[in-house]
Amino acid sequence: MTFETVRDGRNDYPPCGAVQLTLDARYGAPMIRTFMEEAVRRADRQWQSATEEMTLVCFEGGRGQLLAEAVVIGAR
Repeated sequence: MTFETVRDGRNDYPPCGAVQLTLDARYGAPMIRTFMEEAVRRADRQWQSATEEMTLVCFEGGRGQLLAEAVVIGAR
């Protein structure tokens, strides 16, 4: 599931913290993995169950704000 929308000809994403609050309420606190990918700082949030892993993909956008790009769910 992606959060990208296009407004006035530019890509727009919601704040990572706002999306995380919704997921925290249901799944608890995530593990946070920070790293650089092609000169962009990432700070993905991960929740795990016995059989699945859910990742909230977050990246640093303009003005240093963390933005939510997508939620990815896969098998462990």
